[in-house]
Amino acid sequence: MKNHFLLTDSLNAINQTIEITAPANPISWLDTVCKIATVIIALANVALVIYIFIKNRERDVSYKEKSRKLNLLKTLVLDYSMDNFYEFFENIVNETNKLKNKDLDKNGKQIINDTLLLLGRDFEQKFIDLFLGINQKLHEQIKQKTDNLIDDFTESIFNENINIYTDDNFTNFVTNRIILSKTQIIKILFNYSGEEI
Repeated sequence: MKNHFLLTDSLNAINQTIEITAPANPISWLDTVCKIATVIIALANVALVIYIFIKNRERDVSYKEKSRKLNLLKTLVLDYSMDNFYEFFENIVNETNKLKNKDLDKNGKQIINDTLLLLGRDFEQKFIDLFLGINQKLHEQIKQKTDNLIDDFTESIFNENINIYTDDNFTNFVTNRIILSKTQIIKILFNYSGEEI
């Protein structure tokens, strides 16, 4: 009987040892893979949330900077100097209308051309140069359009093959160029988004 108790105690001890080292419900490799995958997915989600947060913050900073630049452009330049823009084109129209005079000699053409050049320099100082503080390339684009307009006038005025005083030639070489230049500058201003061009 004593051996029976000893055998029973030994068997119970062995049974407890087996339960400790090998649980009653063995874990399958599929459960292990599932738990590892769950941990990996959780870590990936945390990384994705951090990435999205950083990108949104960068985008917000970029958006605020663009908005600030547009507001500065509007407040510091356009609100106070668009009158100079319209005045320049009005003065150009008034001066170029003198080219309709059929009896205009070379000296008269030179006076008109000099006045147009002076209007261009004045426009650059009062309007175009203000864009240096906003964006260098924006300044260059507007200056280029204005310079092209004045250069085209100079070329057309002194071209002996063009009778600039005729209605068709005046429309083609003066009126249309003024309209095109004005439209292009407005388009440049309208398309400025606050980013570097």
